Amino acid sequence: MTDALSAMEYSHWMMVAGACLVLLGFIGLGFSRYMNREPAEDNLHPAAPPNSSVAGTAEGEEMSADHSSSGLWKPADDDQLREMAAFGRSSSEIGRLLHRSPSAVRKRASLLGIAVQLVEPKGK
Repeated sequence: MTDALSAMEYSHWMMVAGACLVLLGFIGLGFSRYMNREPAEDNLHPAAPPNSSVAGTAEGEEMSADHSSSGLWKPADDDQLREMAAFGRSSSEIGRLLHRSPSAVRKRASLLGIAVQLVEPKGK
């Protein structure tokens, strides 16, 4: 066995070293993903990714820093969403009041089985 190892040329040693480094890289990646996994949350999906851009929102529907950075819906937010949808408010109006985008409101309402209006009623 020692004769086989001593007979290896430099290029073969480099290939073995490269294969070992790749293997160590995959092991490190596995540990990294295991250590950085997110805790189990009650939320089904976050409203928006933490670093999402709010460009493209219409009618001044800006997200506040405290809500956009968390991105998670709290039970109190879900309760407010249910109440406002029951009163017939539109997704854009609910989004303004909850500091979320209308699409995030529609997505969360869909996950919770709540029907929301897409546009504001004409009488308002």
